[in-house]
Amino acid sequence: MRGLNCLWISFLSIVLYGQTTTKITLESKDIELNDIAGISQFINLGTVAGSKVCAINCINKLSNQNEMMLFPFYDQTDIASALFIYHREGNLYINKIIHTGYDDVFFLGTYNKSGSGNFMVLGVFSLKLKAIKTIKIISLSTDPDFILNPIDVIYSNGNFYIVAESLIEYLSSYNSKIVLIKFDGNDISWSKIYNSVAPIHSEAPRSIVMAPNGNLCIAGTIKRSFDSAPRMMLAQFDTDGNPVTMKSVELMSPDLSFSNRYGWTYVNTKGANIHLFSQSIVGSSEPGSVLVTMFDTDLQLKTWRNYTVPIRVESAVIDGNFFLFGGQAPVDLGYEGYNLMKVNSLNAIVEQFKNYKPGLKNDHIASSSASVYDRATDHIWSVIRPNGATENYIVLLENTGVLENPCATDLVSSVAKDPMQLNEVPVNVKSIQLQLADLDVYVREINMSTSEICRVTQTEDWNQSQIQLFPNPTQFGFVIASNEEFDEIEIFNSLGNKLFDAEIHQKFYSFHKQLPGGIYFVHISSKERPTIVKKLTID
Repeated sequence: MRGLNCLWISFLSIVLYGQTTTKITLESKDIELNDIAGISQFINLGTVAGSKVCAINCINKLSNQNEMMLFPFYDQTDIASALFIYHREGNLYINKIIHTGYDDVFFLGTYNKSGSGNFMVLGVFSLKLKAIKTIKIISLSTDPDFILNPIDVIYSNGNFYIVAESLIEYLSSYNSKIVLIKFDGNDISWSKIYNSVAPIHSEAPRSIVMAPNGNLCIAGTIKRSFDSAPRMMLAQFDTDGNPVTMKSVELMSPDLSFSNRYGWTYVNTKGANIHLFSQSIVGSSEPGSVLVTMFDTDLQLKTWRNYTVPIRVESAVIDGNFFLFGGQAPVDLGYEGYNLMKVNSLNAIVEQFKNYKPGLKNDHIASSSASVYDRATDHIWSVIRPNGATENYIVLLENTGVLENPCATDLVSSVAKDPMQLNEVPVNVKSIQLQLADLDVYVREINMSTSEICRVTQTEDWNQSQIQLFPNPTQFGFVIASNEEFDEIEIFNSLGNKLFDAEIHQKFYSFHKQLPGGIYFVHISSKERPTIVKKLTID
């Protein structure tokens, strides 16, 4: 066993954190952080925190070009560096990121270069290798200027289903159109555009999900020829891209005198149900009602609620037994900071509605954020780019699942069930021939630093008792020592699988088994104290 007689390394244990607000900055002053593109998580089935990756768009002030930034993390304690993907002559912009395995993430975005147009790109990045595995430009073979804006992507049975938006000119105006693409990881299996023939309405997709019946479900907005403003849209297609149904969805006023107009929409599933979420727009900018609906797989409306709440929704999560909405506190209504709204998915009751101010002040209507729920640890992680600060930073906001955060204040909400109207919309489909081409990009790493803005733990440390695990890193074996007796240790790999457990009932334990190289998590438990988790590296 290597180094068991070395000097003991003493440090504060990592307690099961409850609520923290962490400020994250880059060491380089030449990078300007822009909008949050999203967070992806590799879901663990055990009790170890899942690996997460946040994607952010940035501007390199030296080259005046846009770059894609990825930073992986388990929690706020291991944020050390960010990876930048860039092109030497053009701009890269990331729209969406999803895990396809423990170490690989798929990303969707755009590439543009002065004089060469705007192109949709897709690629796979290896977190382990810190390198691009593949990145491709997508264009229409018969028209390189064909507009194709990436919107969203899902991964199912080894295939990527990508939804994009195109623009079709009709009667001297442009209409948004849905484009669906199936990508098998190497080639485009099929690509189709909808309602491109004599369009009388404009459909703007915003979100895609695999429905419980195996079809593709897309949410967005629709503006028909007789509409004065956009309405919600919900559509379903089979996995060959054939249309099944499309509907306009309208939330009416109680007296049916008008219907709300919508911009932000999101679709997801839970069990056998499809949920459409949206926020209406009042006037030019005021956030209106937040709508939560439940449809069956035939897109028949089952139930709904609309909430009057002071939030400008930017992200949504459905997981466990709740819906989570995150977004800017409306500055035009006199609010400051960032808001999280948690709704019970079983009874549609708002369980928590919180406002977070430390480090999160906004001063205009332009903010971005993304959230993810870690089931293994019952934690909600939100990455936020505040727009009211003169400093160049982002904020990582950690909450336990109950959102009982002493760093936040409570907000109030009201709920109603105003009338809903659904109408069938005709759909036609046309195949288009898209082609792929390689794109040369580069990757570099930049260090990051963190500082706590606000932190509250669920439990206290073991009266500052020194719990030591050494050597760490190690090649074979380690020792745990404490000045208080502990009862049990458990060892989990990075996927959350338990590899070892033992009852101890003493202050010292020596582990002699061989483990493969990698990252592990050692849980040290006591009946009288909270569980402590230490990260262990095996070389």
